[in-house]
Amino acid sequence: MDQIKAIEPWNIGLLAHVDAGKTTLTEQMLYISGSIKKIGRVDEGNAHTDFMEIEKRRGISVRAASAYLLWKGQPVNIIDTPGHSDFSSEVQRSIRAMDAAAIVVSAVEGVQPQTEVLWEALRSSGVPVMFFINKRDREGSDVRSVIKEIGDSFGAVLIPSFTKEKESITEVLCGVNDDLLEKYVEQGPGSISEEELLESYESSFSQRKVFPFVAGAALIGEGVEEFLDLIEFLAHKKKIVDRGSSLSAVIFKMKHDPQMGRVAYARLFSGSIKNRDLIYNASNHSYDKAVQIKKVTGAKEIDTGEASAGEIAAIYGLSNSRNGDVLGSYSNVRDEINIACPSMRVRVIPRSEKDYPALI
Repeated sequence: MDQIKAIEPWNIGLLAHVDAGKTTLTEQMLYISGSIKKIGRVDEGNAHTDFMEIEKRRGISVRAASAYLLWKGQPVNIIDTPGHSDFSSEVQRSIRAMDAAAIVVSAVEGVQPQTEVLWEALRSSGVPVMFFINKRDREGSDVRSVIKEIGDSFGAVLIPSFTKEKESITEVLCGVNDDLLEKYVEQGPGSISEEELLESYESSFSQRKVFPFVAGAALIGEGVEEFLDLIEFLAHKKKIVDRGSSLSAVIFKMKHDPQMGRVAYARLFSGSIKNRDLIYNASNHSYDKAVQIKKVTGAKEIDTGEASAGEIAAIYGLSNSRNGDVLGSYSNVRDEINIACPSMRVRVIPRSEKDYPALI
């Protein structure tokens, strides 16, 4: 196979109950990694992933948005999802594009109703999960209590990030890894090498046996660098992009461009696409030509003309495709789950094509 020596991006979703500080965390991650020069604020309407007018006006995320950063050589796509339950369909579709997810929980309010909904959706999809316990600087915060609440509510085994004290990490990993426990008991804690711990930590996370956490305060940047280190650590194998394999991608967002028409936002799991490629839609067994392909980062789209495994691309020209459709092959694409159950269905069609952007 023809391999290009590029590191495949790791796609991590940020999910939370509304007002837990998820978008603020995204801003800090982008700033600390050097992806943006100035931190945006939700309350000032200039957050980089809240670029719709209604998001700026209301101070909440309405649509899922992606942003790109590079941390210690590892490319990362952040998928910032809405926290309000009214926009659960955005979360539902975005989960299929994720390699892992981080649930942001307030150290003041703790586990909230939407936190439980998100946990169940991620559990059903088999997505590995980590936690960022936010707002530890706020009056009334209690990180220890929230850690216990998460464990009790979800039956989750929480584990500190790998940069923390190794002794407590070893004990947690021995509780979920029989081979490690046997070696610990028979030969003592000093017999377990850091390499063995690292391998057990990563595999236990991938298998949803343990759930790493970092506590901090996103508004002032506390704990954010540690959180980025955790993400880089969990993606440390740095998978090399393989452009030679067959295409497998899922559309998790659609929008209307005034000049170009329908735009499909897709996560590629394998293979690659280029401008003018004829793309097979496995969901409706049709073909569409990709007129233009752009790389997505927040409100900005960079015209690259191609996209490959791990990347999130804005694909123009897919007139027969819709949200949730699979492009190429179903291999590697997660099954769709349903957390957004509408009480009724209504179809609205604008009188004029020029009114379409305002409608959505």
